[in-house]
Formats: sequence, C-alpha cells, structure tokens
Amino acid sequence: MISDVPVGLFLSGGVDSGGLLAIARTLKTEPIKTFTIGFRKQDQRFEGQPDDIRYAREIARMFKTDHREIILDPKIVELLPKVIWHLDDPIADPAAITSYLICQAAREQNTKVLLSGQGGDEVFCGYPWHLAMELSRHYERLPKPIRSLLEQCLSKLPAAKSGPLTATFRRLRKFNASAGLQFEDRLIGFLSYAYTDNLLGLFGDGFAEQILKGIPERAHRELLAESKGQNDLNRMLHLDMGTFLPSLNLAYTDKTSMAFGVEVRVPYIDNELVDFMSAVPPELKMKGTVRKHLMKLALRDLLPDHILHRKKAGFGAPIRTWIVSDLKEMIGDLLSPQSLKRRGYFDPAYVQKIIQENASGQHDYNYLIYILLSFELWCRVYLDAVPKGAELERAL
Repeated sequence: MISDVPVGLFLSGGVDSGGLLAIARTLKTEPIKTFTIGFRKQDQRFEGQPDDIRYAREIARMFKTDHREIILDPKIVELLPKVIWHLDDPIADPAAITSYLICQAAREQNTKVLLSGQGGDEVFCGYPWHLAMELSRHYERLPKPIRSLLEQCLSKLPAAKSGPLTATFRRLRKFNASAGLQFEDRLIGFLSYAYTDNLLGLFGDGFAEQILKGIPERAHRELLAESKGQNDLNRMLHLDMGTFLPSLNLAYTDKTSMAFGVEVRVPYIDNELVDFMSAVPPELKMKGTVRKHLMKLALRDLLPDHILHRKKAGFGAPIRTWIVSDLKEMIGDLLSPQSLKRRGYFDPAYVQKIIQENASGQHDYNYLIYILLSFELWCRVYLDAVPKGAELERAL
C-alpha cells in the first residue's frame, strides 16, 4: 500500500481479491479504486462460471470503493493482435486480454499501481486440479468393476454445446480421461489441454518418438522429481509455483501492465507469506474438498460466508463463445490448410479435424484452438517481421 501514486485493485469478487481489499481498507481510509471485468450474458452460455460482476459489486459496496466495471465486448479481433504483440512470448491465455483491459482502464483513471490476488491459488491451494486430485484419490479406492462402469458412463456423456450442463459434462469428461492414471500422469492430464494423441496428430510421425518419451512434459516431470517423497498436495503446489505462476500468470500480468506503465503488486507471494505457508500442514491448506481452508479461516471476520465459499471462477475471458462466434472468421483464415501448410509446424488436416469436432460439439478443443490461433498470430507479429501499431492491424 506504500506508494506516491494512487493504489487500485483487481477485484474479481472472489476470496483472493476480496481478502486483499478487506485488508487494504484497514490501512487506508479514503476509497480505493477497484476494477472488475465482466462478460455479456450471451457470452456466458458456454463457460459454466459464475458472474463476477454481481459479487464484485457487492464487495465494492461493502468497502465503499471507487468501482469501475469493464464489460468484454466482441472487439476481440482487433484487440488480440495488440495483446500478443505486448506479450513478446507466445503466451496463449485469454486471461492476458482481461489483464490488458484492466490495466488500460486503471491508467485511464490515473491509477498507476494495482494490487492483484495472483498467487493465492498457488500458495493457499485453490485450483480446480487440486480438487480433482483429491476426488480422484477417493475414486481409485472404488472396486474396479464400479470404476469401469463409471468410466464407460462418463465417456458417453453428450458434448452439450450450450446450456446449464455444458461445463459439468466438460469437467467430468476431463476427469474421466486421467483419473485412473498414476499420480504424476494424472496431474499432468488434469493440467493439459492437449493429450498425447493431440500432439501426435498436430506434429506428425516426425516427432512421435519425442512425444511418446514425454518430452513436452519434461519440465513438469523434473519439478515433480524434485518433490518426490513429499505430500501429494505439496508436490502439486511446488509444481504450480515452478510452472504455472511464473511462466503464465506473472508473465502475462507483467507484460500487459507494462503496456500502460502500471505496476501490479502481488501480496500473496510476499516472501514471508510464502515461507510461512510452506511450513503449514497440508490438511490446513485443503480440508476435505474445501480449498484455501486456512485463508478462509483467516478472512472469516472480514468477508461474508457466501463470498468466502462461492464457486471458484477463473480469471479469464469467454473464449469458448468467441471461438464459435467472434473469432470464427479469423480462425478460418489463420488456421486454414493453406496458412498452416505455409507455416510448416502443424498438420493441416488434423487442425481442420479438431476445428470441425469442436464446432459439432464432439470434443471441447476450444483452448487448443485458441493456442494454435495465438501461436500463428505470434508468428506473424514476430517471425514474419510485421510492423507494430496501426500497420500491424492492417497487415493482420
């Protein structure tokens, strides 16, 4: 909170950012500027996530903040190339778009420092795969005939394209794909958007040996080897802290904030807090199926129960809706067989196959398609030496 300029806050309406705001208000009497990203109602139908806006408004009113809301609209085709240029590296996460827009709004409001709840999931144990791993421990205790029957049933779940069960079916199919594997393979499966079959299809026979040897997951397996013998939950957090946090979350936050000269501070990964939490027994980080158990205990007098225990919503964008609507034409152009053949990295026929199966609802390949689209855009921006700024937009 120490700053010569106004300090604002990313407010998602969840426990991480809500907790930061509650603590910040004990140190600052004047209103804090808060910024929230929301989706249009028509863009939420594929995502299966709660609407942050409602919860963020409630918390903002509770702590009397100077609140700003940014509703994501279909300008993604114009925005995505700009975000990719600022990222430098081929980071394919739609949350970068969200971060970019919040930092842009903060700068427009003359807020040059923002607090972010990033790191809360890695330090306090809050990701969906942490819960999936816990549930899979109970799943593997079931008699084998029952597990086989469940696997058959889950594999036949319809790939609903919209409606209230879309997200539930998607998560159950993903769980079913990896729940029966050994610990390391199971965890990597829960973390993955592209499985071995997808990689073999994308890269072809020329890279089959490397793929089958596990080269794509080499960094993950090396980190898991470092933690061998420790508690499973601590091994997961060690992996998150070594991969997901620095290579994705902090990377895109740093790049998108610097695009507008905004400094983002991340109190949950303060050295003292991380050191303290590393010594906390695993059962206090996750109690049964309750993630962030210790954090929720610490904040119970600062935030209402329905905020502390609300369904987790990822910090991102409605990518599944965009893939089949606003980005459809761009995907058809940039991931066309001619474009892919000219680039020479991925098998054009296989890419067309996953695009078609995604559109029909046979599989959920939305994030994989977004990764391929982002990578092709990155290639055009950096490998093809396309100029930046207005010339970049015309070139794309």
